[in-house]
Amino acid sequence: EGLVRFDGVEFQVWDRQTFPAMRTNVTQCLAEDVSGAIWFGTSRGGVGRLKDGVVEVFGGESGLPSDNVTSVFRERSGAVWIGTDRGVARWSGGRFEAFGAERGFGPGAVLAFAESADGTVWAGGPGLRAFREGRWSDTKVPPGVELPITALAADEDGTLWIGSISGVTRSNRDGSRTFRIGDGLAGGWV
Repeated sequence: EGLVRFDGVEFQVWDRQTFPAMRTNVTQCLAEDVSGAIWFGTSRGGVGRLKDGVVEVFGGESGLPSDNVTSVFRERSGAVWIGTDRGVARWSGGRFEAFGAERGFGPGAVLAFAESADGTVWAGGPGLRAFREGRWSDTKVPPGVELPITALAADEDGTLWIGSISGVTRSNRDGSRTFRIGDGLAGGWV
């Protein structure tokens, strides 16, 4: 419970007991930003940022769409995306910018992010969305992907890898292919 760091010798724990500002000990996701700070998403406790041994917590009052943080991702520019059960926000320039329906982002939990070589940021959950030129848009989910999308990764060659409850799908300009247990995956849920 909480956030635990092992430095090679001992464990250090950040939790509600050692840092009362933390609203919950249930950590769901992690990402490191360009400054070396660790961002961690929690179940109903917002997102925390651990920097130089100090935890700072952000929630709805700071601009997040929800305190239930389901994914955290750092894009190459240094911005940090926060996925929640009610949409996304981007941390850049010391503040959050929320994205709702007016900026192309519909309802649903964001479970994964990835960034492709062309700078497109992808968000997966109940569908697949792409962020380009300051706006989110829904993207067609490739055949073989059973929703929700639970994991995303992007290759330098433009291939998007999509994890779901049905396996992992490779999607690129040549088409898509889904790999399942029968193809050698250890399990169906990726």
